[in-house]
Amino acid sequence: MDINAYFTIKALSEGTCIIIDFSKYSYVMKLCKASGAQDILNSEPETSFSQEGESLLHCIPYEENLAEVPLVYCDIFCAGICTDKSILINSFTNASSTNNWTIFNKKFSTGETTKNQRFDKICTISNKRIFIDPQFPVGHPKDPFEKSKIERQLAARLKYEASGMDYMEKKYPNQGDASLCGPAAFMYILLKDNPVLYCQYIKDLWNEGSTKLGNLEVNPSTGCCSPLNYTESDGSTRVSAIDWISMASLRDEENIFFDYKSPDDAFSGATLPEGIIKWVKSMGAEVINTDMTLFS
Repeated sequence: MDINAYFTIKALSEGTCIIIDFSKYSYVMKLCKASGAQDILNSEPETSFSQEGESLLHCIPYEENLAEVPLVYCDIFCAGICTDKSILINSFTNASSTNNWTIFNKKFSTGETTKNQRFDKICTISNKRIFIDPQFPVGHPKDPFEKSKIERQLAARLKYEASGMDYMEKKYPNQGDASLCGPAAFMYILLKDNPVLYCQYIKDLWNEGSTKLGNLEVNPSTGCCSPLNYTESDGSTRVSAIDWISMASLRDEENIFFDYKSPDDAFSGATLPEGIIKWVKSMGAEVINTDMTLFS
């Protein structure tokens, strides 16, 4: 007799700021005894999900006590690290049979039911948020990097409008209380010249914590992604969220010894003339004249 099992995982919420390549995830199916210590009877090789999050159909042979149908458990891995262990997966002896599918609640996620006959379970999975305000973290009503706030700011910025409800008072990239005038000037050029790339750059940083601008790799530090003294007690931000993500990340990339981790970091936030030259050249621009100095 074969024990059949298959399932799929999907993003917690579909939207412009949620992009997950599920082929980075893998799983291990285990056939276990239904009683006692639930010893492992059979373990399948580690298998990658499809890019859409679908597992393979696993037909696991079982020849023992037919009166006690064994259980199927699944471990999920990401980059070699087990993120979820011993998830109970519905199984059945007939690959074409239907089941009353169950709910799976993943940490930081919510479950969902399905009657789709191809899968016995939908596991909702979400990446750990990259940009987090230590004062108002994920789940707090004043969380400045919450997805809907980022999307509203991006939509407004592409129309050259402010988004006052999200503390984005300016219609163009603005350094606010930070010393980010160099990145602000560069982001203004990028917004005007290539608004699609400008928007995608911010989305990639929000989703993945890294991206490329031309041939420039942008990988902000942990300190930059969790800025200190970034918000006031009323929830207002000292730099709008999309401007911090785009501009502070770009500036932090230049730093070797000091993270740019707060609007108060005037020294690590300052941009030298050669930094701006590097950024524009990375985008394929030609510098036809430069007479910038530290003082003029």
